[in-house]
Amino acid sequence: MEVNFKASAWQAGKPSSTPNLMLPKTDEGKLVEQAEILVSRLERISADSVWAHRSSGLRGGLLRLLENWEAGERKTGGGAEITALENLACMIQAGYSMLERAAREY
Repeated sequence: MEVNFKASAWQAGKPSSTPNLMLPKTDEGKLVEQAEILVSRLERISADSVWAHRSSGLRGGLLRLLENWEAGERKTGGGAEITALENLACMIQAGYSMLERAAREY
């Protein structure tokens, strides 16, 4: 799977305004599957972790995006013309980063 992000795409927990993504259409299913797995793993972050609150927000965003995806919505809201798939890829990257940071606490 080829996904290219700008170097500072998720620095300090904030995405860049225009992520540089190149996603082959055949990888849509893989990203959706990855997001579903990530949601279940984010649920397992200990409530004692400083990352628990942040991960719950990201998990909610992922769930909302997946629901919209299943409903056929392929564009995200707001002024930016970013596709739901690009948004999903950025959220997946942030989720894995959170999992890594939460794991380092223990």
